[in-house]
Parts: sequence; structure tokens; C-alpha cells
Amino acid sequence: GNVADLCPVGALTQMPYTFVARPWELKSIYSVDVLDAVGSNIDIGKRGGEVMRILPRINEEVNQEWISDKTRHAFDGLKKQRLSFPILKNANGEVKELRWIEAMELIRDKLEGVQGNEIAGIVGKLADVESMCAFRDLLHRLGCERIESSSLAPKINVNLRSEYLFNSKISGIEDTDYLLMVGCNMKSEAPVLNARVRK
Repeated sequence: GNVADLCPVGALTQMPYTFVARPWELKSIYSVDVLDAVGSNIDIGKRGGEVMRILPRINEEVNQEWISDKTRHAFDGLKKQRLSFPILKNANGEVKELRWIEAMELIRDKLEGVQGNEIAGIVGKLADVESMCAFRDLLHRLGCERIESSSLAPKINVNLRSEYLFNSKISGIEDTDYLLMVGCNMKSEAPVLNARVRK
């Protein structure tokens, strides 16, 4: 986790990154973490088209100099633990790989003759806007209006700023007298915020 960041000489490194690349070979891309509820500032180190490491970027107002372990190691899923080809499971439970053209033809065949009101679309909470728009357009062409983006998403009235703002900034949490958290698990949902609360 963050212990490697504490090493003053760089002798401690993160396991997936160890002996793979040197810091001067990497191009830095500043971004915001989407895996925690805080939006920690991160520095994505990439070489070519491959993400090699993710480090915290200092922002005293949000994450100081820390990120969660999930954020630091999530890029591993971009290359190792990832489905990169279509898979079909038959009635016997056997799984076989398909080529992309076979998968698209199978989807086309299954959707032929299906009415729009018999279809529903579900979008994951980490999908990007372009993918969601393309998915929505596809479903609309099929006559489907039922699209769910996240059944667990909180219902927030965005017309009033007071509905979604803290009373203080994230950095002010350390100075609060009382803090009431309802229906959340800060240790898993926002570990960087959890560290501030426990100070």
C-alpha cells in the first residue's frame, strides 16, 4: 500500500511494477480516482499504451498524499484479470471462446423478432459516458426505453446545492465535533476519507 511511498530512497516498490519499468521511462497522466467516493487525485504512469503504475498526487484538500490500495493496484485488471474475448456458455454449462464476429452475429440473431418492451439494458456504474450513449442509442433503435444505470445510486436532488455538499470541505472533517455517517462503509467505499476521520 502506501508504505512504499514512505521510503525516502525508493528501495520499496509496488509488486506489479517491480523490475518492469524505470520512472524516467513513464509518461505521467494526471487524473481523478473513480474507485473511491472521494475522487482522490492520482498520477497514472504509462509506457506506450500500457499502464505501469498508479501513484497518489498531492492534494491537501482531498486526499493529501494518500490513495487506497484498490486504486493503486486496480490497473492490474487492465491486462491480467480481464476478459478480452467473448465467451459463450451452452445449456450443459460448458464454456467456449468465440470470435467477435461470431458473438455479434449471435446477438443479432437473438434480438431479431424481439419487441422493444421485452428488452432491458443495464449499465455498470464505472462505464464511461461515450459507451453509455452508444448503448442507449442501440437500445433506442431496438425500441427499448428501459435502461438502468445503477439501482444502488443514491437519489439526490441536484437542483439544490445543499443536498449534495458537505457542511465543510473534506479537509475540514478533521476539525469537526460530530460526524454522522448513515448507510455507508467508509473503510471500503472511501478509505482515504476514513483515514481522515480516524485521525
